[in-house]
Formats: sequence, C-alpha cells, structure tokens
Amino acid sequence: MDNTGVKELIDFIAVRSESEEHWSGFLFDLYERGLKGKRLKLIIVDGGKGLAKALDDIYTRVLRQRCWAHKLRNVATYLRKKDEEACLAGAKAIYGAKCLKHAKKKFRTWKMRWEKLYPEAIACLENDMDEMLAFFLFDARQWRKLRTTNPIERVFREFRRRTDVMGNHMTSMNSCEKIFYVITEFLNERWRTRRYLYFKEIELIPTNIPKRNAA
Repeated sequence: MDNTGVKELIDFIAVRSESEEHWSGFLFDLYERGLKGKRLKLIIVDGGKGLAKALDDIYTRVLRQRCWAHKLRNVATYLRKKDEEACLAGAKAIYGAKCLKHAKKKFRTWKMRWEKLYPEAIACLENDMDEMLAFFLFDARQWRKLRTTNPIERVFREFRRRTDVMGNHMTSMNSCEKIFYVITEFLNERWRTRRYLYFKEIELIPTNIPKRNAA
C-alpha cells in the first residue's frame, strides 16, 4: 500500500520454507531495489521466526506489530476446551481497549485470572506484549487495520482459490511462477483505480512514532 492508498503486490518468491535465509534474500532484494524504509513506520508480522530474524538485519529499528489473530491461535493451544472461549474473550478485550494504558490494565486483569491455570498461555502473550500493542501508537481510526495481518491473508486466500483449480497446470516451479505472476498482475490492475478508505486518514499517522529498540 502506498501513501495514496493504492494497494500493490510488489514481489513474490517461490521457496520451500519461510526460513531466515529465504526471508533475508527476499527483503534484501527489495531493499536494493529501493525499498529503503525511510518513511516506514510499522511492519505487521505473523510471528514467524524466520521473518523476524531477517527484519532484525534489514529494517532493524522499524516498529513491529504482531498479528492478534495468529497470536490468539497460539494462546489457544495451551487452553483446555472448556476454558477456551472465556480465556480468549479476556485476551481480545486487551486489543479492544480504548487506549494503550487501558490495554495494559486489561492484560494485568486477564493475567491475574488465568495465570495459575495456564502459565504458558499467559507467557505466550506477555513475552511479545510490546509488539502486540504497537498499534495503539497510531490514530484510533486505523487500529482495526493495523492489529492483524488480515489484509495480506485475504490476498493469500485469493491465490489459493485461483490455484486450487489449476493443479494440472503447475507441473514445475517455472509454470507455478508464471501462474502467480498472472494472478499478481490481475490483482494489481483491479486495485489500481481504488483508494482504500482507512488511508484517507494517512495524514493522521503521527510523525513522532518511536523507533524499535534493537535486540
């Protein structure tokens, strides 16, 4: 998404895993082609370790927002079925808070209720709390779009929907890449004349967003 609100897929790569090596090569290529990140304020990630390590090397000081949808699925793996709905509802209340201060308060309340029963679930969220709450530093009208990777996940679903019926045509990596290229061009053309609503408030992005503390 550029600063006028136009969405665009700028690259893809076919690899066998999301390793640090593959992510580093992909991101470094983007960097060398001009994506220096000078105006980059936030990177929204799903929690994959390979991507996180690659970002440490290339966009070290850019704030990160961890995807709440992915994180809550991780939390759920530590819960018994009978407590899952109630525990996750309490966790969701954290990102539904009216400000950063209240979000931290709701986390403490959630932690006090569930820590004895599910210490690993609490730690799963608490260990990444700074990255879970980064979206609160932006304008409230943008929070819903910034707290998950849903926009790119919808793109992935579109790729799967179109390729699921093309199995016989993807006989090699080369044919797979050709099909992905055609789909990418189709999506970019469809988006080219659209402006996505929440980027009408692009000027609301604060100019004083802090830098990420490098590990």
